[in-house]
Amino acid sequence: MVLLGECNIPYFLVVNKRDLKTNRVEKLLDTYRSLGIDVIETSVNLEDGIYNLKSKLYGKQVVFLGHSGVGKSSLVKRLVTDESIQISCVSEKTKKGCHTTTHSKCYVCDFNTLIIDTPGVGSLSLPDISPLEVQNYFKEFSFYRTWCKFDNCIHIFEKNCGVKEAVMQEKISKERYESYVKLVYELDNK
Repeated sequence: MVLLGECNIPYFLVVNKRDLKTNRVEKLLDTYRSLGIDVIETSVNLEDGIYNLKSKLYGKQVVFLGHSGVGKSSLVKRLVTDESIQISCVSEKTKKGCHTTTHSKCYVCDFNTLIIDTPGVGSLSLPDISPLEVQNYFKEFSFYRTWCKFDNCIHIFEKNCGVKEAVMQEKISKERYESYVKLVYELDNK
């Protein structure tokens, strides 16, 4: 989301396999919703949410981006009804989806909608932004940053940090904060 935000590309989250959703995932989705991020939940297996997704995509050129095995190609296959799209079953061993898509391909969903299906992403390179700028893409930090002792607080090692205090008080999602810390370290080690 940081990469898309930096490039001014509009985005929304699609969560496939909603039939496998856990309480932890539901809590994280609630966090995204509270930040004003659109979340569409689907299940190809239950044929649930597909119409809502198709309506959201209508008239757009979109890219499906995400980890391997989350059901991107299954969704595309259901949306464009193209039998040539290869999908794999869930692994019996890991109980997760399998990597199938090996290259990006554009599909016509209807005359006004194009969908690009991509291989699973392990990591993305971020544009040249400083570790201090990363916090600008975590909306939930903005109010609590005012309580930080230092204007240039990175919210990791500093004492008297409003953001870290908000995480401890569960006012900011721990998962989101951990993603933030990971991004800061990645940028700092470029």
